Amino acid sequence: MRQVSFKSRCFAAWTAVVLAFAVFGLSPVYAQDSTTGGLRGVVKEKGSGEPAIGATVIATSPSLQGERANITDVDGSYFLPNLPPGTYTVTVYYLDATFSRSKILVQLGKVARINMGVRVDVSSGEKIEIVGSAPI
Repeated sequence: MRQVSFKSRCFAAWTAVVLAFAVFGLSPVYAQDSTTGGLRGVVKEKGSGEPAIGATVIATSPSLQGERANITDVDGSYFLPNLPPGTYTVTVYYLDATFSRSKILVQLGKVARINMGVRVDVSSGEKIEIVGSAPI
């Protein structure tokens, strides 16, 4: 009988694993994707249609410990990955306003798209008046 070295057996085993991944299209993150979902969307100002840059987007759910948050980018886009499946409430904080949407379903391996329009009253800001004179 011909003996096969340990090195040859290890090489054959790794070759089989690599071929299985290549043939069946498996990836190491496949299992992780199937246990969570996510939320993605765009936040825009309702009046102008401009992106709400720098808005804070927070997702809460009974199936999530704590909360998950993200800040919108220059396009008003946000992404909250790796959320356990369940029903969520998404709250957006933008300028001095707060907007919420509830009963959002996050499913296994899927990303729910939740676009939100925010109405902002630009005249609601605080006014500061500075009174004084220059020293002589």
